[in-house]
Amino acid sequence: MANDDVALGVARPNQQMNYFYRNGEGDEMLFVHEGRSKIESIFGELSFVPGDYLIIPIGTTYRVVLESEEARFFILESNSSIVPPKRYRNQFGQLLEHSPYCEREKGEYEIRVRAQGRITSAVYRKRSTRYRR
Repeated sequence: MANDDVALGVARPNQQMNYFYRNGEGDEMLFVHEGRSKIESIFGELSFVPGDYLIIPIGTTYRVVLESEEARFFILESNSSIVPPKRYRNQFGQLLEHSPYCEREKGEYEIRVRAQGRITSAVYRKRSTRYRR
């Protein structure tokens, strides 16, 4: 289905992409219904599982690498930017603490922040979490 603003579709790939793809006309959103896969892009690799949403910005070079025999995706292609709802962002566009978004990486990460002429270091511990409704 499609109109002037958005195109919606379902994909059930049965073979690997032997090429990379770049959408020069809009952002894309993939919702993973079924299957384990990863996306290889100019930003690196990102594994995903059923229930995950992936936002792929316009102009991003990527390919999907299937890691299971069955896969099913709901795909939305937008002619404008796909962004989180306003209720999850502050006035500057940053995600708020109650936003249903999270990272799945585990471990400790040092973050160095430059502010007011000084560099401050902090170590964040991240346990594996996921948002589920």
